[in-house]
Amino acid sequence: MIFKRKSTANSWQDILDGCLRRDSKAQRQLFERYANFAKNTCLRYAQNDEEAEEMVSDGFLKVFDKIDRYDSAQPFEGWLKRIMVNTAIDHYRRNVSKINWADIDDASQVPYADTYYKDEHLMNITADEIMAFVQRLPVSYRTVFSLAVVDGYNHVEIAELLGISESASRSNLSKAKAKLQSWISAYVVQQDEITHKHE
Repeated sequence: MIFKRKSTANSWQDILDGCLRRDSKAQRQLFERYANFAKNTCLRYAQNDEEAEEMVSDGFLKVFDKIDRYDSAQPFEGWLKRIMVNTAIDHYRRNVSKINWADIDDASQVPYADTYYKDEHLMNITADEIMAFVQRLPVSYRTVFSLAVVDGYNHVEIAELLGISESASRSNLSKAKAKLQSWISAYVVQQDEITHKHE
């Protein structure tokens, strides 16, 4: 990471003013305040913790470089989140030749996609466990799933961001949901069996 967490906190306005002056202490304090928020955003796009840390570091460099563009009348978290998401997308653009984007005409052909949110198994596992499954997804599925389900982008926006077709976006989202449902269902059944054996 670009900073270690040490400094004492100042007021938000002091931190913001310091960052506008490119003061290293203020930059460190801003990082400390929002590092966990930024990492949680990047984890949804990363394959592992190390990759997320790299995205966070790259993202904060952009934050410090563009801090003068931040409109203080708007929530900082929203501005920071957009930068981190864009950083994650940039990360994958550098590897775009390695990504296999599924592209089918009818995403509804993918089984289970429509019932993903109705699966009661989701109620039985933790957020960290769900995150671990999301990180297991192929990069194309994971990227589209995070953009659509977590960050609220529509398929037109996703297609533009990633340079793919809208049908590819829909297909990858449906396949991601199907894989997650299958993995989570199997995991919960396995955990139930383990629990019953010890009763």
